[in-house]
Amino acid sequence: MENSSDIVAPPVLTGWMRKQGRKGLIKNWKRRYFVLKYGKLTYYENEAKQFPLGDGLKVSNYSLVIFGCR
Repeated sequence: MENSSDIVAPPVLTGWMRKQGRKGLIKNWKRRYFVLKYGKLTYYENEAKQFPLGDGLKVSNYSLVIFGCR
């Protein structure tokens, strides 16, 4: 029998963004694949989404502004 945590729901929003690196003296920008799901924003190195990079960010108390794509 499945419980609610076993059911995989589709993400609310996905796409590529750039984020600033946090290690070292040079803080360069890296392209990452982001997934917004269950009020948490996580990011991955690519769309394969094998494992998240970082801990993710709880975003349930924030507003989302989507800018035009190029």
